[in-house]
Amino acid sequence: KAGSFGMTRTSALNGRLNDRIYPSGIRRIQCCATSGRQICPHADQRWFEMWSVSVDGLALKALYRHSDPKGELSVVEVGTHVSFEIMRSFTVRAPLGVVRGQHAHRQCAQFMTCQAGAVEVTCDDGMKQKNFLLDRFDIGLLVPPGIWASERFLNAQSVLHVLCDRLFDENDYIRNHAEFL
Repeated sequence: KAGSFGMTRTSALNGRLNDRIYPSGIRRIQCCATSGRQICPHADQRWFEMWSVSVDGLALKALYRHSDPKGELSVVEVGTHVSFEIMRSFTVRAPLGVVRGQHAHRQCAQFMTCQAGAVEVTCDDGMKQKNFLLDRFDIGLLVPPGIWASERFLNAQSVLHVLCDRLFDENDYIRNHAEFL
């Protein structure tokens, strides 16, 4: 089945790899920007990055949690919980039952935590889907590029916090599910 980047997801596994490997075997692969092939026939070596991903490799990540009589603290650390430099952070609050997201990224990786309430994240790799429940502030989910993600807000005024490895770029978004497939 063709991936969102014009290549089959299985052929991407044998591609030219650079040195950035994410948790669960998610790998960033360089491909020719013109042909989409992993070997670039063009003299100027125009490359873009592609991701070899499957929802099978995604899992909830336990965060460090400290409790004392004054309250609780949860920590997300670069190198321990996220394997990328944090370039952007945003928070989404939505009413009960609202579905947000419904897009994939070409290059941006995101780490999601639910700060209040509960959010169900549905991840789709184009072949299958997997659901994750974020209902505590001390668990998170890494959503790599190349995964279609939708977030359903399960409680009134649930709050989702997202850390990203890239600044906002509208061209990075795949907003049409048919195009993603």
